[in-house]
Amino acid sequence: MTVKSSFLSGGSACRRVGASLITALFALSFCLVLLAPSVAPAAQAVTTLEKCEVAVSLDGTSTTMMSVAAGVPSSVALPCTVQVFIPMGYTIIHQVEFDSNPASPTATTKAVAGTITKEGTPFTFTLTKSHNFFFAATSPVNIYDSNAMGAGGALLAAFDVTAETDITSLVIGIKPPSAGMTGQGDSSLKTFDAGKDSAGNEVTLYGQEFKDVKKGEKKTVQVAFMQQAKAQQDATAQQKQNKAASQSQLNSFLSQPLVWLLGAFLIIVIIVLIFVIMRQRQNAGAVDEAEDDEDEPEEGDGVADDED
Repeated sequence: MTVKSSFLSGGSACRRVGASLITALFALSFCLVLLAPSVAPAAQAVTTLEKCEVAVSLDGTSTTMMSVAAGVPSSVALPCTVQVFIPMGYTIIHQVEFDSNPASPTATTKAVAGTITKEGTPFTFTLTKSHNFFFAATSPVNIYDSNAMGAGGALLAAFDVTAETDITSLVIGIKPPSAGMTGQGDSSLKTFDAGKDSAGNEVTLYGQEFKDVKKGEKKTVQVAFMQQAKAQQDATAQQKQNKAASQSQLNSFLSQPLVWLLGAFLIIVIIVLIFVIMRQRQNAGAVDEAEDDEDEPEEGDGVADDED
């Protein structure tokens, strides 16, 4: 009996040790699962930007600032990667993701540079929180070229954007280099409200809007900036010049012999038409009088009828 009792006690102890070992192994496995690094879903590459708004301004006296706000379609699953081309000489100084306002970012992005070319560098942005992103870049070159003076001493500014993806709506706007200046350009030039600056002044950008830009296309905006008063004077002078040119063309046209001959011919045709119309009316009146005379009974016929 003593042996049997010892055997039972030993078997119970073995079962307890085995259970403890199984529990420890299960706990260890559970911890390893929790501590193992999770595999992040692969970020898909975006081939189309829904919008891209580029604003160019002068920062100080010799630095050009480029600010870009872009967005991918809301149907794109996050995370995703987007490629953007940045011109040569520009350095990224700020980059964030946002939902509705770049001033309220949802995450900080980290652009990865691609192969550098003589025109610039493609950068890849990875979006994880939002479908919109913003970045700012600076260049030590002043694009407001005082050496390339236009008519009347206007400062000329030009900026290029090369599409790394298809872009549904691309806006490129350039801010005047100083207050009191306005932008001039061809008929495609538009103005864009950029809100207020740090001093509380309304900011207007001058540039163009492009639709359905394809990958690899380069779009260029060129604006001539001049003082507002000078621009108004030039506009008034141009209107007077156009009016004088129109009057001169009219006078030149009227002074040609062929015009006089055509005028005389038209006058003769009008006179003939008036004469024909009057004759037709006279003939119609004579016919009406004759018909009235035929309808009136003769006096002799009436007396004869009475006697009968």
